[in-house]
Amino acid sequence: MRVYNFGAGPAAIPEPVLRDLQTALWDWEGTGAGIAEINHRSDAVLSMLAQTEQLLRDALTIPDNYQIILTPIPARAHFGLLAMNLAKPQALAQYIDSGHWAQLAMKEAKKYCQVSIAATASATDYRCYPARATWQVDNQAAYLHITDNETIEGLACHERLTGTEVPIVADMTSSLLTRPLSINDYGMIYASAQKNLGMAGLCVIIIRDDLLTRVDETKLPSACHYATLAKQHSLNHTPPVFACYALNRTLHWLKAEGGVDVMVARLHEKAKLIYDLFDKCPQFYRNSIAPTSRSLLNIVCDLPSAVLTQEFLKATDDQGMIGLKGHGSRGGLRISLYNAVSVEATQRLAAFMQDFALRNG
Repeated sequence: MRVYNFGAGPAAIPEPVLRDLQTALWDWEGTGAGIAEINHRSDAVLSMLAQTEQLLRDALTIPDNYQIILTPIPARAHFGLLAMNLAKPQALAQYIDSGHWAQLAMKEAKKYCQVSIAATASATDYRCYPARATWQVDNQAAYLHITDNETIEGLACHERLTGTEVPIVADMTSSLLTRPLSINDYGMIYASAQKNLGMAGLCVIIIRDDLLTRVDETKLPSACHYATLAKQHSLNHTPPVFACYALNRTLHWLKAEGGVDVMVARLHEKAKLIYDLFDKCPQFYRNSIAPTSRSLLNIVCDLPSAVLTQEFLKATDDQGMIGLKGHGSRGGLRISLYNAVSVEATQRLAAFMQDFALRNG
C-alpha cells in the first residue's frame, strides 16, 4: 500500500510518474534497454532532453533570452558556483538573510566574492520575511540573492520582486513549478529536483543570456561554467539521464493536471486546511510565523511537549502518513505540501491532527 508522503525532500512523486519511471528503467519505449543504459547522445535521448526543455519553457513561459541548464551539480554546490560565474573576486554580491539556506548560500559565496546583507529576518528571529520595501539594495552589486522559501523555518516571500536594477538570483529548490512566475523579474533561478521536479540527482538552472558572459571559461572548470553548459545544451558531460527523464514525465503530468495555475490553487487549498487548524488550536499546534510570511509549502509547528511530538509521529506513521518530523536543527513537526501531495492526503492529515488535539489537548 502506498503511504501519504509529507517529506521535505526527497519528496513525493506523482504516481503516474513513478509508473512511467518503473517501465522506462526496464524497457524504454520498446528499445529493449532501460533509459539509464542508453547513450546520452543517442537520437532518442537527445529528443527527450529537447522535449524536456520545451515542456519547462511552456510551463513557466520562459522567454527565449533565457537558457535552461540541466546538471547533476546540486543546488548546494551552486551556492558557490553562482558567485564564481556571476561575480568577479572583488565584486559585491548581496543577500537576503531569510534563514538556514540563505545563510549557507552566503557562507559559500564569501569564498569567492564580497558579500553584504541587503535585508535580514534576524530581528524577528526569522518569523517574518523581510518586506521588499526594507531591502537596502546596492545598485553596484553583481547580483542580489534570495531564497524565496525557507524549508526549515517555514518562512516564505510572497511579494513580487520588481523594481530592482541588480539581477535577482533565486534559489527555488522548494518552490519551482508550484506557482506562476514572471521570469523577467529574475536574472537566474536554480532548483534541485527532489521537491517538485522529479527525483534527486538533477539541478535545473534558468539563466538570462547576458549573465552568461561575465566570467571567461578559462577561469572555471568547463563542467562548472554556466556559459559552456548552456552552449553545449547540458551535454558538456554525461547528464543524469534518468533524473532528466523523471523531470520530463513530471512536466507531462503537470501539463495534464492543468499546469502551475492548478498547482498554486491546490497549494492554497491544502495549506488552508492546516493553517485553519493551527488557528483553531493555537495552544496545541504552535506556529509563530507571521501570517504574511507563512510558507505554503513547508508548514512547521511545535506541540506542547516532546512526548506528544513523538506520540504524534508514531501515530501518523502507523496511519500511513510519513515525513512529518521537523528538521533536526528545529524539531517539532514539518508538513510539506509539494505538488505531488494531494488535497485528499492533506484532508486526511488535517482530520487526524484535529482528532489528536482533541484527545490530547
